[in-house]
Amino acid sequence: MSFASYKRFEQQHEIAFSSLIKIAIALDFENDFDKLFATPHFSTIEELIASEKN
Repeated sequence: MSFASYKRFEQQHEIAFSSLIKIAIALDFENDFDKLFATPHFSTIEELIASEKN
């Protein structure tokens, strides 16, 4: 990842997804991406409704 990309990320909060992955790997956080894209599973309609209220 270039220094310019890192600087843009810090200053403008913009980053290419590939660069974000590289940072996550370097910091040993690549498994945390699973949590971002996980599909929630509900057992009942009440659980779904309750989650939407939060």
